[in-house]
Amino acid sequence: MPIVIIDERYRLRSNTYLEALRVCLQCVLLVIPFTILAAFVSELFYGERFWVLPFRLYEDAFGPLEDLRALKAPLLDRRRFEQPGNLWRRFVFPVDTIIGHLQVRCFQLFNGISGMAWEGHIALRIFIWSGGFFIVNQIAMLLQNLLFKHISFWSYKFRTVWPITYGRVLKMYVGTLPEQCLILEQLAFAHEAFGRELSPAVEAEVKRETAARRKQDEAETRPQQELEATVYGNQTQTTAPISENMPMNDP
Repeated sequence: MPIVIIDERYRLRSNTYLEALRVCLQCVLLVIPFTILAAFVSELFYGERFWVLPFRLYEDAFGPLEDLRALKAPLLDRRRFEQPGNLWRRFVFPVDTIIGHLQVRCFQLFNGISGMAWEGHIALRIFIWSGGFFIVNQIAMLLQNLLFKHISFWSYKFRTVWPITYGRVLKMYVGTLPEQCLILEQLAFAHEAFGRELSPAVEAEVKRETAARRKQDEAETRPQQELEATVYGNQTQTTAPISENMPMNDP
């Protein structure tokens, strides 16, 4: 039996792993415009190529990459942040302010933990790295949930405020991409909503999955309907004798 690794409410091809790869491919295609925008912003505000900017940010924060290759602990040095041309310089506050003093304490705390993680006892290293991976995983999950919520919110706003434009964009998206890039649910929607012509093989899969989904829905709703009919029948049987045996009041 195929293993469903996408939302099982969707109609999918028999090979669900390829369907998941198609979803990942579409995510990559949607990220491309944002990558171009990020490259433009990187060149305009920082004067660096987009693929060079992450390394520049790391070096301005933790030092040369050669130290990382030499397995040296990355450390935060305030003097490095205050040098002209440092990309983080605008985020550094004077030491005599409350925020600047707090930054110094945070730098000291990070350097202490980093030193123990790279040069401490093996048990301490395992504990720190395990805790770090757990915290990073939790932050990544939180950011993922926030991202999906924002995408759903703005998609709903776009659909309700500009329904005509949304329909055109959706039609262009599901109607232009090749069949190999879309999952079966998207192809079925494009065929049903916009009349997209499907290949015979895909059309046969759509019909087969639609019929299977209809049978599954009927199988899920039939027990509920039988239960409701049984309960309603029991209620009518218990109330009927009571109404018949009720004494009649003479006028």
